[in-house]
Amino acid sequence: MKKWHLIPCLLALMLLAISCGPSAPPPELTQEQKAQAIRVIMDEPGVIDAAISQKGKTLSLAIIVEYNTIEVRAKFLAEKFINMMMKYGPENEFKWKEGIFDYLVTVCYPNQEIIVQGAKVSFADHITW
Repeated sequence: MKKWHLIPCLLALMLLAISCGPSAPPPELTQEQKAQAIRVIMDEPGVIDAAISQKGKTLSLAIIVEYNTIEVRAKFLAEKFINMMMKYGPENEFKWKEGIFDYLVTVCYPNQEIIVQGAKVSFADHITW
């Protein structure tokens, strides 16, 4: 009789172990996905250069802008760059609260003086500056 009680307990423990185990690694961005997002941001007035790097589920985005760029414009460019990564990357849509990646975004002048720097975690609906 005790053996019959043991089977459901073992099944429950196995299910718990599987559901709490490590999740699959995030998808790697392709060079084409990066190039598409960079092309769009480079078409923005005042943008000199842009780059994307990936370390696991964290995407680091950098934008170099002209010296006359103000903070409001820099924040707009940062948000647009994240949107372009969402559109052209594996997420393929603009669902800020249900994303795959965490984003670190920096906008700076050519001399590397930072105008704005922010972060957006995958489940957030905004950038924290």
